[in-house]
Amino acid sequence: MNASMRDAILNEVYKDLQQDEEIFFLSADFGAPLLDQLRRDFPQRFLNVGIAEQNLVNVAAGLALEGFRLFTYAIAPFYLRALEQIRNNLCLLSQYRRLNVNMLAVGAGCSYDMAGPTHHCFEDISVLRSLPGIEVVSPSDTVAAAAAYCLTKKEGLRYFRLDSKIIEPLYVQEDFIWPKSGWHLLSNPKEPDCCLLSTGYMSSMTAQIARLLQEQGIAARHIDILQLKYLDEELLKKQLTQLPLFSFEEAYIGKGGLDSILHKLREPGQNLKPYGIPDRFETSHGNRRETLKAYGLCPEKIVEEISKILIKSKSDTD
Repeated sequence: MNASMRDAILNEVYKDLQQDEEIFFLSADFGAPLLDQLRRDFPQRFLNVGIAEQNLVNVAAGLALEGFRLFTYAIAPFYLRALEQIRNNLCLLSQYRRLNVNMLAVGAGCSYDMAGPTHHCFEDISVLRSLPGIEVVSPSDTVAAAAAYCLTKKEGLRYFRLDSKIIEPLYVQEDFIWPKSGWHLLSNPKEPDCCLLSTGYMSSMTAQIARLLQEQGIAARHIDILQLKYLDEELLKKQLTQLPLFSFEEAYIGKGGLDSILHKLREPGQNLKPYGIPDRFETSHGNRRETLKAYGLCPEKIVEEISKILIKSKSDTD
């Protein structure tokens, strides 16, 4: 599917708008050709609230109380402006009233690479996972994003962490169905030497790392984590047993993200090496590859590190 995650979701929204009069779409002054089509064809159920993310959430809560299925659309880091409204007007309210609000957050990680750190979004996983009642959905490519749309059919609150760029597909559209477990095995060798776990854009980089490891004779099980909250942790834990673990996320490490999930699931003494964004801002304004490399996320370097860790682990157990 040669499209962005945003367009994959908007295509599904457009099809549903034609059939379901209880869908309402809100945008925070954000443009896209498909967005223009939504606004033109469904003017009574489309509203641009302007550069006002707090109001975006407030209006969404009000419409959801009236029974609408809501989609909100804004740049990922700017949802953080509305944290109080998300907490009080969505999470708290959803404990007492039935709501269906789907927050589409475009620009996860550093997909708005050249815009610099003000438009990078590494905090959202930690922040949104800490709030009660919100699913944190993190598709790894356009096929997965389109499949994730099925989640919007049920009551609840969801945050969709969408990349702004077209990512090399990991899945085949005709074959992929959103897993109830919230994760999917991308590679599963018969006798794996380690387990790589990734989410979002980093699943593409991790797939490259798995291939490079294979060239060195290292077999890696690769698990794509598609939901960062309300995933089947017990089923996932069975895939992690007795293997060195390596996690990959375009988010801050050690702050409640994917690595924190795995810290909870690993066995005592089981090795876990997290790869992600360190505790600082990178201000060099390079492209995505350059920015991630500046943060220490270079596939070739990571493969070298993993090889050394596995060799040391093997010598320690011999």
